Amino acid sequence: MKKKRLIVIGIIVVIMVAVILASYFRNKKDTRVLSLSGNIEVTEANVGFKLPGRIVELAVDEGDTVKAGQLLARLDSAELASVVTQNKASLQEAITKLSELKAGSRIQEIERAQANVSAQAADLEKAKKDVLNKDGKSMMGLSEPILKLKNPGIFSIPLGFAAAILGALAFPSRRAEEMFDEIYVRQNTGIGMAKAIDH
Repeated sequence: MKKKRLIVIGIIVVIMVAVILASYFRNKKDTRVLSLSGNIEVTEANVGFKLPGRIVELAVDEGDTVKAGQLLARLDSAELASVVTQNKASLQEAITKLSELKAGSRIQEIERAQANVSAQAADLEKAKKDVLNKDGKSMMGLSEPILKLKNPGIFSIPLGFAAAILGALAFPSRRAEEMFDEIYVRQNTGIGMAKAIDH
């Protein structure tokens, strides 16, 4: 029985010595090592191409260090080549048109332009007659406008808005107010959106 006690006491002593030594060596700090906790910030850059396209080669992997001007990736140049070809064709067409214009207009083009001018003049005269009554006066009975304005919309558009506002205030509609309230609720809650999307 004494042997068992000695063995148990010996095991307990060995465990205590092991714990003390482990604690001692764990807490012993090296003066040359700086130990800190926290997050390390890494410089990250988002890069992109000036033109859209399919990447055919990646020259670097994620996490690699790169230098300014270093090739990172290569785009498929087939699309760009077709754009260049189209632009060359457009340039050639423009050069051809320029040379035709420098050579002078053809008789057919001049006749077509004169016919277009005559048709536009006829349309203008018809529009004038449509605006004026048979006696040469407007629908208001005026032979000339009261104010000769280059852009009459400056007055007529705000005047129309003012008339609409005054009409709405002078003759309120209960149904219109109910519809406004219904639309306001739908706008803020999304009720009934499925119907609008489905059609």
